[in-house]
Amino acid sequence: MTNSVEFQTMKAFDAQILDECRKLDKMVYGEQFIKDIELETALIKKNPRTRVITWHDKRVIGYREFFPLTPEAFDLFLETRDQVFDLLIKPDFISPWIKGAPVDVYGSSAVLHPDYQHLLINVSMLRAVFLCYRELEHEGFQIGRYGVTAVSKGGEKTAKEMWGLNRLHEVPGGIAMVNDGKAVMAFLDSYLGV
Repeated sequence: MTNSVEFQTMKAFDAQILDECRKLDKMVYGEQFIKDIELETALIKKNPRTRVITWHDKRVIGYREFFPLTPEAFDLFLETRDQVFDLLIKPDFISPWIKGAPVDVYGSSAVLHPDYQHLLINVSMLRAVFLCYRELEHEGFQIGRYGVTAVSKGGEKTAKEMWGLNRLHEVPGGIAMVNDGKAVMAFLDSYLGV
């Protein structure tokens, strides 16, 4: 089944894809981490190159979301201890990709339809995100610091074992994790053999 799975990096806002992603969010996480539709639209429009979409038979079955952040916004992520940072992100936190300068990245969401979680699609999704980051590098962009908030044991394990992220501190409902972007890219390169 993984042979018919495809990956697409979003490069422009698409309301239909956003709607499909929101349905997956509700299915996987419930209402707890769902952003307001206007806010989510504004975030993506500010910098649409923030998601890798996973498709199977022409339907969205998953996605990984990552936001390039201003240095001040990333510092806020490092300091936030009272809630999951995903819930604080607003459009003025989002940075454009800047050629020749490191841009801090926050990995916001990793969502996969429950019917596909038993397959190796998660590793394929990781590979697709890594290739997206490599594409950005080839275009002259750099990842500075990289952070996530893991909201499950599986998410924490993935962040540590596949991304090389280090535990920063606990937040209600999750674990903030971080590393240098170069270290993350080297770790992914080693893990995936790309």
